[in-house]
Amino acid sequence: MASRRLPFAAVAAVLLLLLGVLHGAADAKSSSSSGKMKSLASGFLDAHNAARRQVGVSPLRWDERLASYAARYAAKRSGGDCALVHSHGPYGENLFHGSGVGWKPEDVVAAWVSRERALYDAASNSCRGGNAAACGHYTQVVWRRTTAVGCALATCAGGRGTYGVCSYNPPGNYVGVRPAHIAIVLILLSIVILLPGNVVVVGAYPRGGGDYRMQFLGQQNAARAAMGLPPLVWDERVAGYARWYAESRRGDCALVHSSGPYGENLFWGSGTGWSPAQAVGAWLAEQPRYNYWSNSCYGGMCGHYTQIMWRATRRVGCAMVTCYNGRGTFITCNYDPPGNYVGMRPY
Repeated sequence: MASRRLPFAAVAAVLLLLLGVLHGAADAKSSSSSGKMKSLASGFLDAHNAARRQVGVSPLRWDERLASYAARYAAKRSGGDCALVHSHGPYGENLFHGSGVGWKPEDVVAAWVSRERALYDAASNSCRGGNAAACGHYTQVVWRRTTAVGCALATCAGGRGTYGVCSYNPPGNYVGVRPAHIAIVLILLSIVILLPGNVVVVGAYPRGGGDYRMQFLGQQNAARAAMGLPPLVWDERVAGYARWYAESRRGDCALVHSSGPYGENLFWGSGTGWSPAQAVGAWLAEQPRYNYWSNSCYGGMCGHYTQIMWRATRRVGCAMVTCYNGRGTFITCNYDPPGNYVGMRPY
């Protein structure tokens, strides 16, 4: 049977139809990507400006230059270790790390605002609670002279978490200056990390006295005794590990876990003069955020507290160093056996 050839006009029509379908698909993909970016921008911006309205501060505007800077830095960190290390760039900066995926811009800003707003004391222009927590994320969010913001979210390598960055211009959190007419911040740059990592960042407080080991042990064992748990004992092998890791962080103060065989609580404070008791006090201050019945944290992190209170943990060893050329103090405690196993209660 002889083959029939389609007329040229019919072939051309089919080709044009296919090109139209492909072009439409490309447009749809581009439109979807653009829509996601706009949604991300509005999510961050609306949450920031809602917090600013509450204290009578003018709204921020979205700045694509800042957003690009934030996106580059988020990509850099998420592609490697997702470390909560600041970029030390020209802008103010808030960082976030949450376990798993699915975090929204509103969740990120809420982590900075909801808990820390109550911790800011306008009368003293400082963070409340002694050594308990920082409020520097919140004060950067409501800093009156800051007019522009740009943010980004990225998924950490292997889906291990979500990394968030917001950059601010002009930067805020200048010591001695109030963020708004309500509002000092004790640290220039702020960091938040959510479970399962255990990290606390706070401002500068004076040194405490007493025996070095007992400063670490005293409060931890008092808290355990209150719940009928056996005391921890100081272990030189565990302490040796803590000293080794603290020394490895002396150059950069980076809040990155050692991923070793022990449970681990980390602490960083700006400047020097920190005591072991102050670090432990900051960790134990998370107690109100632990809900025993749901075995979860409410309104912020509580993983430091649950590690300290972990019934099966018996030994502890800790260390502290002055880091980053005297600009900070790094403190670590390691626990054996480790705690904070998902699905298990601490006691």
